[in-house]
Amino acid sequence: MDCEVAIQHLKERLKLTLNAAQETVFRGAWEGKTYEQISSESLDFPNVKYLSNDIGPNLWHILSERLAEKIGKGNFRAVLESHFSNVDQGITLDTDSQFQESPSGLKIDWGEAPNVSMIRFYEEREQQMTELKTLILQHQLVAQIGLNGIGKTAVAVKLVEQLIDEGKFELIIWRSLSYNPPPNFEKTLRDLLNFLHPNENFKLFENNGQIDVNQNLSLLIDCLRKKRCLLVLDHVEFLMKKGEYAGNYLEGYQQYGELWERVGKERHQSCLLIITQEKPIEVSQLEERGFSVASYILKGLKEDIKKNFEQGGLSNPERWDELIDIFKGHPFALQNVANKIKQIFGGNVVEYLKEHTITRRDIDEMLAQEITFLSLLERRIVFFLSTFSSKQDISFSELKQKLIELNDESNILSGAELQDALESLLQRSLILGEKKYRIDPIVQKYILNKPKNPLKQAKKRENSREVDEKETIQNLKETIKILEDIFQKS
Repeated sequence: MDCEVAIQHLKERLKLTLNAAQETVFRGAWEGKTYEQISSESLDFPNVKYLSNDIGPNLWHILSERLAEKIGKGNFRAVLESHFSNVDQGITLDTDSQFQESPSGLKIDWGEAPNVSMIRFYEEREQQMTELKTLILQHQLVAQIGLNGIGKTAVAVKLVEQLIDEGKFELIIWRSLSYNPPPNFEKTLRDLLNFLHPNENFKLFENNGQIDVNQNLSLLIDCLRKKRCLLVLDHVEFLMKKGEYAGNYLEGYQQYGELWERVGKERHQSCLLIITQEKPIEVSQLEERGFSVASYILKGLKEDIKKNFEQGGLSNPERWDELIDIFKGHPFALQNVANKIKQIFGGNVVEYLKEHTITRRDIDEMLAQEITFLSLLERRIVFFLSTFSSKQDISFSELKQKLIELNDESNILSGAELQDALESLLQRSLILGEKKYRIDPIVQKYILNKPKNPLKQAKKRENSREVDEKETIQNLKETIKILEDIFQKS
């Protein structure tokens, strides 16, 4: 069977339209190519890890759900050719098999949810799952928040599987927004209603040829009232603007905020779980006003990580807490670091923790995206706190004065602007404190280990001779300007 014919069959018979990345993997794998070959031949998707660790596994999972058969890169062509051959011979193929329906009537659409059956699940996650489940069963809107790669999606998938076994919901649908650009609100709303609405022939409300958002949201709420549904929207941070305060949407995606508002405020018996690195503004506002809305921050691990260290033969257990805190208990980052300590330092944690040992590469994946999303003022605060020579926390008024001194363009910085920026940085977990503030140590390591960072040279100049406050400020200005240029090009 020709690849073009197979893709056409996917569209017509499985109602599955591949996005650009999925089609790239599909075409390459159809020809028997490795992920390395596929990425090297692709101009749009040259990152082999993105294809092999994300796009590929998700694609095989979707096909497995659609055809109710275990499918992987090695067997997908043979399976599809067999299925489509049966259809051509008049044998019926169930095109709705992406929907699992249990004897009790539970209906599930896993969408782009990853298959996490082979991922190691830590004991500490069980307690976190219990806490998150309680929130989901007691609230109409729940935001699960956490660092990039810390395990938010895996925890949510495991929890949904548990809720399925317990029969807590009648309808469950999972959708991911991790596309560039992300799906517009109309598409997401249409997807949700196509699955939830009991009448297969229903039509969306339109006004002058365009979707009527308010009426269709009312239709969605009505579905959430009639049956107990769980809606999961993953990677909500893809809706957010880069270079803005946390929670601000890309142009044209503000209507998602209306979805959070109405699901959180209007009475029904269902729950919408959103998984994100950034909490949408509407969620914070609804929480503060006492609606049926909750947030859950998925924190890192500690005791399970220590067990890994012990099993991996790392020494100096008295310093393990320090190492874990530096990386916020991030299991993936700490696994990589543990391997590095074992291979390069013979398992000696003290040697690794010596100055300048923690490299940018160790934490780059965790924080690169976080820094990219910051506004100009947020970046300047982060850069200043990273290069600030004092070891003491800095107060709001002191920070404001320092930022004014460092700003060549204008001496005007309102307290409200600074307050918004600090609130956003605290929400992103990039700075710490309440009345006084400091940079998170891991963020500082990331900033100061950027290539060509001039801070070390500036500090050497200051240490070699006495410098007045004016020269110190000038050195900081130069440092922050270069850091801004470096991160602008990242």
